[in-house]
Amino acid sequence: MKRLLIFAEPYGMGHIKAAQNIRDAVRLRDNVGVKIMSAGEMISKSLVLITARAYNRGMELGPDVWGIVYDISRHRVSQFPKEAAYYFSRPIIRLSPLKRLLDISKPDVIVCTHPFSAMFITALKLNIPIVMVITDYEFHPFWVVPGIDCYITPCRDVSDGLLRYGVPVDRIKQYGIPVSPAFSRLNDRAWPNDRIHLLIMGGGVGVGLNAVDRLAGLDADITVVTGRNESARRRLEAEYANSPNIKVMGFVEDVSKLMASADILISKAGGLTTSEAMAAGLPMVIPNVLPGQEEGNAEYIEKNGAGIITNFDKLKSDIYDIINDKNRLRQMRVNALSIGRKDSALNAADMILSLMDSRGDSIEQGV
Repeated sequence: MKRLLIFAEPYGMGHIKAAQNIRDAVRLRDNVGVKIMSAGEMISKSLVLITARAYNRGMELGPDVWGIVYDISRHRVSQFPKEAAYYFSRPIIRLSPLKRLLDISKPDVIVCTHPFSAMFITALKLNIPIVMVITDYEFHPFWVVPGIDCYITPCRDVSDGLLRYGVPVDRIKQYGIPVSPAFSRLNDRAWPNDRIHLLIMGGGVGVGLNAVDRLAGLDADITVVTGRNESARRRLEAEYANSPNIKVMGFVEDVSKLMASADILISKAGGLTTSEAMAAGLPMVIPNVLPGQEEGNAEYIEKNGAGIITNFDKLKSDIYDIINDKNRLRQMRVNALSIGRKDSALNAADMILSLMDSRGDSIEQGV
């Protein structure tokens, strides 16, 4: 059986979701053994857990600090040889069980959805194809890692950034951020709905709580998804129990159907969320732009006319203006579909399987 090993790090859910979507797509295409792991945890589980918790908590409580770190790293990485970071990490990797895991599991292809994973893996100098999946719409030099055989990019801006850093064009595949294969099966429907349906996502960073409180009075159906934020779900359910137009949901398995039924998404601009919305042709209103990579994601959506950036004070009036201008709303949907990649994970799966096949041929021929 062919084997695929995907490394995803727990810095936000987007990297993990992209890994899961690729896994699901590969399994749809072929009988492949797929495993998702964290390379960082193989080296130092406590370090990864501490830094991941600090990152995720910091994005909630102190996003401006992360924005500063992101901007500084963008300049420092471009000015100093990144090879120094790899050489620094190599002694740690040699002491880790990471290479032993790879020797035992013998994957045919390795996929990384975070640059940290790729740094650790490429430092081992393995004779295994390595694929990097970039999960944001803004290019950052940190994604450029020597030893990567193929980059999957979300858009031309990121592809152009890789080219500027010397990545050969034949190693760049502009498939989009991998969304669930379920998005490729969405059916067309009458759009927009006769009664506007607003979808609110992002309970973990306060988008759900703040948005519902401001939009409750609109003449529209509202579904708010709080994800794994149980306290937000309980509060909203109690507060809007008597509001027939407001539905509160917790964690949702099939996001594609939910997005396909909505007319506007109100959410933060995570890479995976924006990719899912565009794949569903769902215009976005982004009231809480976080500094760093999410700022770049939001600007990409607005630049392409598939959504707008606003703030909570203007949210209700901006939504009101959009839903009362159906031509504008329809054009935003057309623009979203034009940059959406509903087959992104399936295309990535096909490319990964082709690498497996070509490697198998090479091994048989003794290359």
